[in-house]
Amino acid sequence: MKTLLITTATGLMLALPLAAQTTTVPATPPATTEPALPGAWAGVTADELKGKSVIGLDDKKIGDVSDVVMGADASVSQIVVDVGGFLGMGAKPVALTPAQVTLTREGDAITLRVAATEDELKALPEYKQ
Repeated sequence: MKTLLITTATGLMLALPLAAQTTTVPATPPATTEPALPGAWAGVTADELKGKSVIGLDDKKIGDVSDVVMGADASVSQIVVDVGGFLGMGAKPVALTPAQVTLTREGDAITLRVAATEDELKALPEYKQ
């Protein structure tokens, strides 16, 4: 049973970045939407991201950003998302890389999306500081 759980979690960890890379982006986004480019994370602060909702494949909220890990060059290194739980209790923190999260700005609003379901994120290893 333990081997099955480890194998499943490992497979999901490997598949999540691939799923994120195969997401189809509209050829011409609406004029008010500015999709994140590879360097778009450089101008984002931790305070802007903390508390933001994370939207999954089914366009439903699957978690909230609880922490942001900054790299040595002051860029976003990991986004910690609390998934599951109820009313803030029992949520599981998981770490995602900026490559796994699509950041979209619409004016001052920031939207974070992942190409995964809540169950897929719950299967990732728990983030520990």
